[in-house]
Amino acid sequence: ETSIALVSINQGGWWVLAVERVGTGILHIVASGLVGWGLTSAWTEKRYLHLAGGLLSAVALHSAWNAASLGLGILPVLGATTNSIAGLASVQIIILLVLSLGMLLIAYWMNRYLNRKNSGIILTEIPGIHPEIK
Repeated sequence: ETSIALVSINQGGWWVLAVERVGTGILHIVASGLVGWGLTSAWTEKRYLHLAGGLLSAVALHSAWNAASLGLGILPVLGATTNSIAGLASVQIIILLVLSLGMLLIAYWMNRYLNRKNSGIILTEIPGIHPEIK
């Protein structure tokens, strides 16, 4: 994830680094949310497929992000020509942008879904919360 920082200024300026840094933050928030959602679903609702789905989704997103990010950092090291670096870097930056926007949509959807799902829950209905403790 940080490999792009080594070459981003040479590849297109500060905005490339900004996309990568902001996208990395979104990635970790969404991946953690997916895993947490899966763990909570498995623990409280016995929905173990949610756990598997959350873990697999988080790993897939992280793998896709790392592949695109690593490619930006490794191209110059491999001795690629300037033209090939520019072409491949453009594709990888677009991939990072698409992944960032997709993860923002996932975070928005998860927030709305969980807020709707849990809107009628009273504090005492949450497992582990005792009615005498408020």
